[in-house]
Amino acid sequence: MRIFSPFVICLFLLCSDAMGQENQGVQFQYFSMMVLPYTVEGDRIEKKLEESPKLRHAITQIEDMYLSKGFQVYDFAARLEAYWDTEGLQESTGYDTKAGLLNFSKPDIYTELEFKAIDCGGGQKKARLSLKTYMTSSGKLLVNKSGDTNCFSGVGDEMILLERAVMDMEEEYTATLKRALDNMATMGQPVAYSITIDDNVSFDFNDNVKADIEGVEEEGALAEILSIWLDENVIFYKSTGSTSQLMKFDEVRLPLIDSKSKRVYNVEKFNRDFRRFIISKVKFADLPEETISAKVQRIGGVTVVHLTN
Repeated sequence: MRIFSPFVICLFLLCSDAMGQENQGVQFQYFSMMVLPYTVEGDRIEKKLEESPKLRHAITQIEDMYLSKGFQVYDFAARLEAYWDTEGLQESTGYDTKAGLLNFSKPDIYTELEFKAIDCGGGQKKARLSLKTYMTSSGKLLVNKSGDTNCFSGVGDEMILLERAVMDMEEEYTATLKRALDNMATMGQPVAYSITIDDNVSFDFNDNVKADIEGVEEEGALAEILSIWLDENVIFYKSTGSTSQLMKFDEVRLPLIDSKSKRVYNVEKFNRDFRRFIISKVKFADLPEETISAKVQRIGGVTVVHLTN
């Protein structure tokens, strides 16, 4: 019988563990998650909760589902109360919209929930549960699923039906979410992006600049240098044409997970990194004292980086 040394055995176990982690794909523990009631633009969350008192319990049920899968789950009730306190809102007069609460809480992912108890006739009822899950920073829809339970007799408490609906949907829904995140980890987070130059400055994308990119001194046209930085920092980008004052991209695909922090690499983090590079690293070759400023804003679903002096 062949005997392997302890070193070989340890090496085999380490490699097996590493391969196992690689095959697991994205880990839910990297993501913060928040569950909200479904609203349309301008709806007040508190009004929605008043109209459907059982929504709070439904939200707790979905929070428990995500906790059991390893997500960092933000407590909806606690976050909503903290939002009221911080923003000085009153329950009766406050304007607690979904956008405001998400901007305050900043989860990586959020799920919108709808729950209804439906009369099947003959004294029977069923539950309908609808869940939609999005990346918060980009608004990218990850999963959209609805499901009905069977019809049951003698169920007086709608929350029993809800618990059944969650049980019926839990494994399929989280598996679908896992596949969506795994795909995004491979393909990147899609973001529509444009870089513009102000009309009232003396430079354009054809001007010669120098920049330190990943420790390498690069020199070329401003458009070329910005493209080199994108090559180093995103998974993929597709340009739809440019002028002397515009670089437009159909999409820029960002990494899903920051390799250093192991946290979600969201659009805001990418914008900060890109802006910091432009301001601190890019210098005009012939006019080193000339500076570039950059302002980032979101316009109609497109992230726009506007360059000025």
